[in-house]
Amino acid sequence: MPFDGVTLKKILSQLEFLRSETLKQVYAPAKSRIYLVFSRGCVVANVEPGIGVLYLQDSLTEDIESITPFGVLLRKKLKGARLNKVEQIETDRIVDFVFSRVEPSQELAEYRLIFELMGRNTNVILVKDGLVVDALRRSVTDKRTILPGALFEYYPSEGLDFFTSEDVWLEKLKESDLPLEKSLMKVFTGISRLHAQEIVTRSGLDFHIPCKQLGAKELDNLVKAIEEFRREFESRSGLYLYQNPPEISPVKLLVRNDKPMYFDNPSEAVSRYLKERFGHVNVEDLRSALARAVRARLKSRFSLLEKLEKELEEAEHLNKLKKQAELIFANSYRFTQKLPEVQLYDWETQSYINIKLDPSLTPVENATKMMRSYSKLKRRVEIVKRRIEEVKREVNYLESLMTYVELAENESELKALKEELADQGILRAKDVKKKTHRPAVSNPGKRFSFKGFTIIVGRNNRENDRLRREANPEDLWFHVRGVPGAHVFLKVNRKPPEDVKLFAARLAATFSRARYDRKVEVDVAKVRHLRKPPGTPPGYVLYDSKETLMVEPLPPEEVNSNKEG
Repeated sequence: MPFDGVTLKKILSQLEFLRSETLKQVYAPAKSRIYLVFSRGCVVANVEPGIGVLYLQDSLTEDIESITPFGVLLRKKLKGARLNKVEQIETDRIVDFVFSRVEPSQELAEYRLIFELMGRNTNVILVKDGLVVDALRRSVTDKRTILPGALFEYYPSEGLDFFTSEDVWLEKLKESDLPLEKSLMKVFTGISRLHAQEIVTRSGLDFHIPCKQLGAKELDNLVKAIEEFRREFESRSGLYLYQNPPEISPVKLLVRNDKPMYFDNPSEAVSRYLKERFGHVNVEDLRSALARAVRARLKSRFSLLEKLEKELEEAEHLNKLKKQAELIFANSYRFTQKLPEVQLYDWETQSYINIKLDPSLTPVENATKMMRSYSKLKRRVEIVKRRIEEVKREVNYLESLMTYVELAENESELKALKEELADQGILRAKDVKKKTHRPAVSNPGKRFSFKGFTIIVGRNNRENDRLRREANPEDLWFHVRGVPGAHVFLKVNRKPPEDVKLFAARLAATFSRARYDRKVEVDVAKVRHLRKPPGTPPGYVLYDSKETLMVEPLPPEEVNSNKEG
């Protein structure tokens, strides 16, 4: 969805009339939605990862009873507060709602409710006196820390405000060695790929030419296209809505051949877009349902694992049992009567040990009974050890499922995961609709292009298996070491340069449980060296890796700028 900074700017122009209004109520029924209710309107924020939109409606249109812990906090801190201003950080997808209220201590306090509508990194953060009070999604990265009590910093951006003067950004464009589309997205903050493509189309230039190779006339055409886009943006207050596929834009798009609908009210356009694009299914609700099912199964597996490990620990005395029996057999010539206990010399420890016996049996009969117990325990230990390995594999699989549920960007990806959970018996039958035959996705996985190489990231475990089966033996496979995460495949039609391998490894780190770590170990193997043992869960492989790369996860803008489609 091209809900970029310039589109957001149109929405925020609608909110000016709310300045000095009192916030009547806050609703946050799920991690996906926040409602700020004022007497003259309701601000709706859809903060699902991968969506991130904000718009205005006349009033609260649904009956909401539930509320998340973060919603409780917002209600406690902001209900009754006065809205002083709403400001956008340049043309980035970041909006500050600045409130003031009188605290119980009678001191006047200022709170900033910050919406970061940034794709899958969408977040909402409450800040007071420059410190984080709390956030919808806490995180720690090398860029910043979003935890209660931490000093708040905006997400770092090197881009410029799209509406800044030409003399500021022209030199940056001239120096860029990226193709035109990517140069625009890098130089300017808040410009989506769709709008970058629109500007290049209006300039009449080749998309693939690096900016620094443009001649004076070509550069002038590009500048004129940017200025034309700006003028059209400023000439109308509303948004255009396109269908099949649904897209919204503040300008009429030359890159689309179909006729759009124009809405004077930009929020109405956004609302219509969301209905056409996502229907009435709430992605975050589906994500929560799947996460609950996986967590419940994980809890039962951890409980079983604890029980098995305790049983194994109790059976660890079997070697001691065998040693005692062997000592009795070795000294059997010394015993002529039944005894309650014997003291024997252990030649390995070079010390005497006491062995309690059943006085109703002879020492040799006791030793024979011990050996029978030893054999039985040994078989049981082997069974328990195998079962522990099976359960550990299942735990790893479930943790990978949880990671995929967290990373899913849309309803389609979550529905594919729901089917996988159903196939594995993790969802109850009544929670899953009867499946109908659906053709396999023609191009599975998230696809990225980097320096002429195609890189594919699996979105679920069944897709990982398919990507492995369809890969060439010489293709390279990447996976974070010892951490649940996506399987990443680098298509090799020639020897990949080191920076291409590093980019693929960084993708593997980004789409894993370690995505917030500063440094991540990623194993690399040829597909020919992957092995899937029979009977193992989807996505499970063994591999021989001769290379491990230490990398840093990619920032969101770098992920998005290299994504295909």
